[in-house]
Amino acid sequence: MTLVIRAVMITKEVWDGLTQAQKDERLRAALSELCDIDDGKHALSGTPEQGRLTQIRIDLEQLVLQIAEWETPQYEENRPSSQ
Repeated sequence: MTLVIRAVMITKEVWDGLTQAQKDERLRAALSELCDIDDGKHALSGTPEQGRLTQIRIDLEQLVLQIAEWETPQYEENRPSSQ
């Protein structure tokens, strides 16, 4: 079981201020918690509080997608235009 982390949506400025190790740890923790929810191994699984897992899952998915967007290079901006 994992500890419940808070999937707090953070701003790009805060994300950019983290070290690479901190970024990796945040992403790893979010993905691990999503897997635990899917596998029924989350700390809230099987408890009276398990109803909160739906919102936690949504928040974690949004966080992971936001991180992916921030970490994806903007190739379109640097690509020579085809004329």
